Amino acid sequence: MALIAGIPDENERAAASKSAMLQWSASAPVEATAWLDANMPGLCVHESVAENTGPGTLTCYPNPTTGTVRFTGSMGSGEGSIAAGLDSSGEVTVTGAGSSWTSSDILTVGYEGNGGLYVSSGGSVVSNSASIGYGFDGTGIASITGAGSSWMIAGGLVVGEYGNGALTLSDNGVASAASVTIASQAGSTGRLNIGSDQSDPAAAAGTLSTASIAFGAGDGMLVFNHTDSAYSFAPDISGSGSILHRAGTTTYTGNGAAFAGSTIVDGGTF
Repeated sequence: MALIAGIPDENERAAASKSAMLQWSASAPVEATAWLDANMPGLCVHESVAENTGPGTLTCYPNPTTGTVRFTGSMGSGEGSIAAGLDSSGEVTVTGAGSSWTSSDILTVGYEGNGGLYVSSGGSVVSNSASIGYGFDGTGIASITGAGSSWMIAGGLVVGEYGNGALTLSDNGVASAASVTIASQAGSTGRLNIGSDQSDPAAAAGTLSTASIAFGAGDGMLVFNHTDSAYSFAPDISGSGSILHRAGTTTYTGNGAAFAGSTIVDGGTF
C-alpha cells in the first residue's frame, strides 16, 4: 500500500490507482484524520475516522497539480512518495505526540515535483530508506523540529539524489539513518542544516544520528546555524562538499580524514 501526494494528471492518477491512500492499524482506539487539497468537483476534501479500533484505509483523490496531507493518529504505508509526478507539489505534516507515519519501504520527498515533509511537536516518521529530492526535476524539503519529533530511517538517507534536497534539524528534533549522502549525483544539490538554513536566523539545534556523512558528486553543504553553546557532532565525514559554520559552538568528534572539501567558519565556534 502506497501513500502518494501530488499527482499531476489523469494518467499519473491511474498509475497510482487514482488515489492517495493512507493505511493505518491500531491495537487501541486512535483518531485518524486526513486533509487533502482537492479543489475539484466530486473529489474528497476531508475524511476522518474517529476512534478507529482496527486496520483501515482512507482514500482521497488529490488535486491534479497539488496534494496536501495532514494527519494525526498512527498510520502506515508501503512505499511513500510526496510530489511523485512531474510539476506536482505535495506536503505531508506529521504533528503532535502519538502522530506517526510508518513506511515499510523507501520514503521519497520530491520525486519529480516539489515535496515537503514536516514533522513537529513530537510527531514521528519511520521508513526503511529515504531520498529527499530524488528525480532530476524533484525538489524536496524536510524539517524535523521539536522535542520528541523524529524520522527514523533503517537504511540510508540521501539529501539531494538527482534533484535538490534539504533537511533541517532543529529544536531537539532527531533524524537517524545508517548512513547519509549529501548531493549524491552530478547536478544535484543537497543541504543538511543543523538549527536552520544559512540564510535564516540561528535556531536551537536538532540531532543527526548516523555513522557517516558522504558528500557525492553534486553541490553539497553541511550547515551549522544554531544557538547551542556546547553542540557535539560525531559522524565521520568524507567527500568534497562544503561545511559552513554560521552560529553556535560546535565540537566535531568524528573522523574527517577523508573529507576533501572546504570548511568556512563565519560565525560561532567550530
